[in-house]
Amino acid sequence: MTLPGRRLAAVDRDGALVIFEIAASGLRVAARYGGVASPDGPPVVVRLDHAQTGVVLVAPDGRLLVWSDDGALRGYDVGGPLSSATAPTPITFEDRVSHDLLAVAQDGAVVLIGGLAAGGPRAVARLDARALRDARITVADLDGDGAIEAVVLSDVTDRHPPRRPPRFSWTRPGRRASA
Repeated sequence: MTLPGRRLAAVDRDGALVIFEIAASGLRVAARYGGVASPDGPPVVVRLDHAQTGVVLVAPDGRLLVWSDDGALRGYDVGGPLSSATAPTPITFEDRVSHDLLAVAQDGAVVLIGGLAAGGPRAVARLDARALRDARITVADLDGDGAIEAVVLSDVTDRHPPRRPPRFSWTRPGRRASA
């Protein structure tokens, strides 16, 4: 992910968060935090307050990790473990300086995480969506009303059971088939 100040953030296959600086001579490793993140969920750039950006990602144990411009990497229990197979999705509300996050919990719930600007992120809302553990949350104005909606892939539910296909019996040519 691209960060302000000519920097990049990445997670390697061993779960190390690596912050690169882009210089005229190439890339330079500015910081490396070994084995802290899940290699399955990418880092995501967020606005922490009006002047500071950061990176959020999920630890293998489901804690939310927040890296800030000052070089600090902090882990937070947001009220339940998050899925380490995906990444939080930043969202912006009109009255907020910082981003809030939507994330998939390990149990398939979708959680709204607030408090990034205050330095204490926590789940402020939760919806049992039966989301797949590796589902990415997409946010957009889907119906043109100006409000954002979120979409996430979920598991099959019994709320709308699949219809049984109709049965047909076939007869000889020239005769009608019945359903």
